Amino acid sequence: MSHSLVSLRSALAIAGASLYLFSGTVVNAQTTAKDSGQTRTQLGDVLEPKRFDEDKRITDLELKAQSGSLSRYSLKFSLSLSGPPVNNLADPNRPNPDNRPGDQRTSLGGSAGFRYRISSNQAVNLGTGVRWFTPVQAIKGEEVKRSRTAKNYDINDPYIGFDQTYASGSAQMRTSARFAKTTSEYYTRNGQFGTIGFDQGMKFNLGKSRWVLGLMASADYFIYERPYRDGDGTRLSKYYLSTVPSVEYKVSPKLNANVSFGHAYGNLRTDKSWWRWEHPLSSWRLGLGWAVKRDIYLNPYLSFYAEKPSFNSTSASLNAVFSIF
Repeated sequence: MSHSLVSLRSALAIAGASLYLFSGTVVNAQTTAKDSGQTRTQLGDVLEPKRFDEDKRITDLELKAQSGSLSRYSLKFSLSLSGPPVNNLADPNRPNPDNRPGDQRTSLGGSAGFRYRISSNQAVNLGTGVRWFTPVQAIKGEEVKRSRTAKNYDINDPYIGFDQTYASGSAQMRTSARFAKTTSEYYTRNGQFGTIGFDQGMKFNLGKSRWVLGLMASADYFIYERPYRDGDGTRLSKYYLSTVPSVEYKVSPKLNANVSFGHAYGNLRTDKSWWRWEHPLSSWRLGLGWAVKRDIYLNPYLSFYAEKPSFNSTSASLNAVFSIF
C-alpha cells in the first residue's frame, strides 16, 4: 500500500473522529431507499452540539443553576460581591472584625471556566479565579489606599474539578471535588502551593410545603511548599472545615427568601497539633434567591457576624451563578 494512500486514510479517519467529537452525537444519520432506486443520507442535526436531558428530580433553583448548562460544552461563571458595611457604603474595605488573613478590600470576585458535561448529572470543570477590587471606587475614578504590591484586579488559582448533581431519596444533592494551584501573591509569599477541596450540598423539601431545608459542608486542605518559618502569616490554616445550614421559603416558582448560618473551624499552620482548631466568627445571611432562568441564579443578601452583631460589621453582598451556551 502506497504511503500517500495510508496518509489519505489516516486524514479521513482523523477528520471523521473530529466531526464525531464536535457534534457529540450523530442524530438521524440514516440511509433510506426511494422508489426510483436512488438513496440519500439524512444528516439531521449532525453538527449541533449535544444537549442532555434534564434530571426532573432536581427542582431546586440554586442547584439547577449550579449544575450548569445542559450542553456538552459551556462556560460557567460564579460571582460574589463582598460589600462594605451598611452604615458606610463608601468604605473601600469590607468588615473584618476577627482579622481574617488576605486582602480585605471590597471586591467583585468568583470564578470563570470551561465546563464539559459527561452525562445529565456529571461534569468536569476547568477554570480560574477572578477578582476586581473596590469596584465602586474604580468606576467613580476614586483613588484607594493600598499596599505597593497590591493590584486592582487578580486572575488567580487555576483549578480543575468534578461535580455531580443528583437525587437520593427525598434529598437533592450536589457533590464536587477540585484542585486549585495557588497563584495569589499573598498566599504564595507564605509558601502555599495549592488547595484540595471537597464540597457536599443538599436540599430537602418539607413535604408539599414551601419550606426547604439545606446544608452545605466543605473541607479544604492547603498544600505548602515548605515548613512554616518566621515572617509567614500566622492566621493561615493547614486545613479548613465549614458547614452552612439554611432554610428557604418559596415565595414563587422562581423566587425564595432564605436565611443561612456559616460555622467554620481551621487548624492553624503555626499549631503543631493537627487536632486543635481555631473558630472564626460565625456569620448569618439573610437573602433572596431569584432564578432569572434555569442557568442564571442571583442571591443578594445581608451578612453579619453572629458573635458580634452591629451595623459596623453588617455588609450588603451578592452571589450569582450563570452559564453560557
